[in-house]
Amino acid sequence: MANFPTPVVFAIAAFAAVTHPSSNAQQPVPIDGTTVQTGKSVSDTSQAPATAVNKAIAQEKIRAEAKSLLPFSVDISTGATKSSALLIETPQSISVVTRELMDVQGVDSLSDVLRYVSGVSPQTAGRRGFDDFVIRGFSQSAYAFRDGIRADPGFLTEQEAFGFERVEVVKGPGSVLYGQVAPGGLVNMVSKQPQFGLTKPVTSLEVAAGQFGNSRLALDARGGVDSARIGGDTAWRTVLVLRDRNDVVPSAGATRAFLAPSLSWRATANTTLTARATMQRDSFTRVVALPARGTVLANQNGRIPLDLFLGEPGFDRLTSPQWSIGYTLEHRFNENVSFTQNARRNGYELTGQNLNIGAISVNGLTVGRNPIFLDIDNDQTAVDSQLNIRWGGSALRNETLVGFDYLRFRNRQTQRSGTVAPLSLFAPVYGAAVAPASTLSSNRLQLQTQDGVYLQNITRIADVVVVHAGLRRDEARDDTQNFLNNSRVNVKQSAVTGRFGIVWLAPIGFAPYASFSESFVPLVANPLRDGSSVKPEEGEQIEVGIKWGPRDGSVQAAISHFDLKRRNVVSADPTNAAFSVQVGEQRHKGVEVEVNARVAKMVDVVLQYTALSAEVSRSTTGNQGKRPQNVPKRSASIWTTWRLHQSGASSWDVSLGMRNVSPRAGDVLNTYDVPGYTVSDVAARLRNGQLTLALNIRNVGDKDYFLGTTGGTNVSVGERRTAIASLRYDW
Repeated sequence: MANFPTPVVFAIAAFAAVTHPSSNAQQPVPIDGTTVQTGKSVSDTSQAPATAVNKAIAQEKIRAEAKSLLPFSVDISTGATKSSALLIETPQSISVVTRELMDVQGVDSLSDVLRYVSGVSPQTAGRRGFDDFVIRGFSQSAYAFRDGIRADPGFLTEQEAFGFERVEVVKGPGSVLYGQVAPGGLVNMVSKQPQFGLTKPVTSLEVAAGQFGNSRLALDARGGVDSARIGGDTAWRTVLVLRDRNDVVPSAGATRAFLAPSLSWRATANTTLTARATMQRDSFTRVVALPARGTVLANQNGRIPLDLFLGEPGFDRLTSPQWSIGYTLEHRFNENVSFTQNARRNGYELTGQNLNIGAISVNGLTVGRNPIFLDIDNDQTAVDSQLNIRWGGSALRNETLVGFDYLRFRNRQTQRSGTVAPLSLFAPVYGAAVAPASTLSSNRLQLQTQDGVYLQNITRIADVVVVHAGLRRDEARDDTQNFLNNSRVNVKQSAVTGRFGIVWLAPIGFAPYASFSESFVPLVANPLRDGSSVKPEEGEQIEVGIKWGPRDGSVQAAISHFDLKRRNVVSADPTNAAFSVQVGEQRHKGVEVEVNARVAKMVDVVLQYTALSAEVSRSTTGNQGKRPQNVPKRSASIWTTWRLHQSGASSWDVSLGMRNVSPRAGDVLNTYDVPGYTVSDVAARLRNGQLTLALNIRNVGDKDYFLGTTGGTNVSVGERRTAIASLRYDW
């Protein structure tokens, strides 16, 4: 286990200094500032104080939060700016899914959370036990963040959704604040946090059961500790989940145990330290994609059953123990200067074996299967340090963020292949012997590091115009050792990225905006023909739009148009595969619409529409002018909740959701399409005092549909009708 890097040592020393100030230190300023009590989930848990410089901003935020009528919305998101900027003042498309909406929709995974978000296609690889998602037509699964820090660069894990307080989707290039991120965007999952001010413990206990043997036990407990005993206010929280998730596909399913304790200590009025840990153990058998021939394409033998299991019962099983430990340190030096440091160390293993789908036979009767024996051990250390400075006068106020982040990711992997008999697609007989190969097919150690320095300034001019500007420099290194051939590749790349945007706070709540942003991703590939190394992959986006949030708080709406380019895409040199060419380019243009509104006294609606034109604009592999795989031209969804009765502690409501996705390209040459689909979800909740009874049914019409394609020859089947009933007791 590697040690924490030097910035963490500095933080510990700084924490000791600021929690024991000298006798002539400045009088402390409350770190919480002005507290607002609202009935909804607030996106920023540590609000900025109402100081002389930012008093008007703080008051505007307070008014916005206090007046909002929308239970499924927030006004502030830290994901796009690492500050407390209002969403309407941010020149970028951002979607936030609140805890309240997650509870109503009965989500079980990050894929469930993202189903009703504009510009996002979740779970395109199917129910394989990992978090998969596409944003604005680009695969962004490697760019999931937890509390502002990269969750898993290897994207071989699935995060527990019950541990989320909210999920922020930041669309478009995000490298200025986060370093290496592909151009589509990122997902930031914000954990449930301890809450100060609780006079007694608050606990929620939920049990759930449903079709296919699905069951869940979930506990969320939080409270405080008497400050007189320990010399400071303390709050704690514990989240526990035990889950057994099965599937319509025989032998497929998963079990999970998840524990997430956290502790916040307000050492002084100016200083707060929050420590977090997670422990998770998953054991699962994946749902493997089916051949396109016989599902979305014709097969002379008929249609393949969509619940066909392509593995071997008792053989296919992967196990993944996961852990993390980290902290957030916040200190306010005075009313205008504050320091925040987030640090986390996390790791996981992925061991076991499974059968991957091979080629379908010429006669279409059988499919080959490829055994894989895995042993993966990954760990990561990440630190993000930020200094926030507020300055200026009443007509020109600035918030400047200076930051440094560090990331170290280690991947140790061995893999062995094997042989097994093909499986009949129409009359399967299980029990075939699986013979592992005598030698390893992969044996490597990879170490990736990233150091980044960034600067961001937000200027508010006369409460009418807000200007965002940012600049960042990164150094990225990749050191990969291949123990099979005793080779080693060492790559070092750097990049400078920028962002600029402007928002006009027009009358009656309208906010037109425009922005430009850049991204980069370091690459490891064979050299170019001239012997030089490949450059980092780059992305850039121009986005214009308009947001609307009237003061009565009844509507949050946004429409955006984006022009997004991905450049320096690498492919093998068509004349000599020992070299690379770097001329590939993709261009994605589109329009996104999101509306969150109270359309009647007791009716809330969340709807989205996305139109996306995606094209491989330059390529040497024969797909120039083609659509990328798994990118729909159109998608739309609507979620409506009717609050039929509300009186004191008693209420009941019903919800209906509909999701529509247009056809998507099935392979890189666009020789076939994965069909589009429309599915519906329903939910009902009854609250009576401390009890809440809920019923959620996904795909209520039990429609056959396909989530996407893998490898161009196989397709992932969507979830069948699944009903889950739950009972929650709060005390």
